[in-house]
Amino acid sequence: MAYPLIAPLIAVCVSMLLLSPAHSASNDDTAVLVATPISDAEAAADAIETVDTYPITEAVELSEASQPTNLNVNPAALRLPSADPWEGFNRKMFAFNDRLDRWVLKPVAKTYDKVTPSIVRKGIANFVYNLAEPTTALNHLLQGKPRQSVTAAYRFVFNSVTSLGLYDTANKIGLDKTPKEDFGQTLAVWGAPQGPYLMLPFMGPSTVRDTLTTPVDMQTNVSPLLGTEANIGVTVVRIVDLRASLLPLEAVIFGRDRYSLIRDAFLNSRQSDIKDGAVEAAPEPEVDDSFGDDFSFTPVPPQAQPVEQVATSHINLPALNPVQHHLQQ
Repeated sequence: MAYPLIAPLIAVCVSMLLLSPAHSASNDDTAVLVATPISDAEAAADAIETVDTYPITEAVELSEASQPTNLNVNPAALRLPSADPWEGFNRKMFAFNDRLDRWVLKPVAKTYDKVTPSIVRKGIANFVYNLAEPTTALNHLLQGKPRQSVTAAYRFVFNSVTSLGLYDTANKIGLDKTPKEDFGQTLAVWGAPQGPYLMLPFMGPSTVRDTLTTPVDMQTNVSPLLGTEANIGVTVVRIVDLRASLLPLEAVIFGRDRYSLIRDAFLNSRQSDIKDGAVEAAPEPEVDDSFGDDFSFTPVPPQAQPVEQVATSHINLPALNPVQHHLQQ
């Protein structure tokens, strides 16, 4: 009488054997990968992709004992390269420049700001800007922007003839200013890497690419045509005027680590210059709606961000290094 029950009983035993954890671990590649120690980042990524193939219910049921306990992943292999590998040297140069600025340049700039009428300062800014128009026109052409190049060239000729560059008369006839360009931006447009961040003594923040291209910009600037003495005078006045224009920004450049804030602001400003002021829109945050309708995502308003982050993301500086900015223009 028990013979008819033998076949179902054998089937049940075979099914239980096939579904047992030991059998799964020995035949399922997924289980073997999860239990195998990982020796590098690439294997870790493969293992993560394999673990994702588990159903949610099975993943939740994995005990701590069954999960890998020796993931030898090197964090350096997953770390992005730093833009400031010479930070030790750069911080020393920053401290030197900061003392020089406090003792010499800033007091002179504050005095200049108080005694110089705004109309005179505007004329000086226009005059120096006009001297840099040939450099801008040449680099617009090298970047494949002939219309902007012609506009900058016309502006230089028209303003030089009508007002010696002291007034922007070209703007009155529809020749608007084009974005300022230099040879460092041109190389960036053609794919040259910027290289490490570099804090130069006296000249301030820069990069290896911009440092190497500064002599080229000096050769394309027309200020040396004014003569040695006049060129020196223009250089000094331009540096002081630019430093005076940066005085209002000192209200947002503060904190325990001014070096990092100025570095990030400078690099962001250079990227904005390379892209002619175009700002890439931040990607929309991806919200996981698997938690149901009760889950909501509340973005942090700008005013709630840390002070240093807000300052860094909104500072668009023509230059934080008045000396180098003059040399490039």
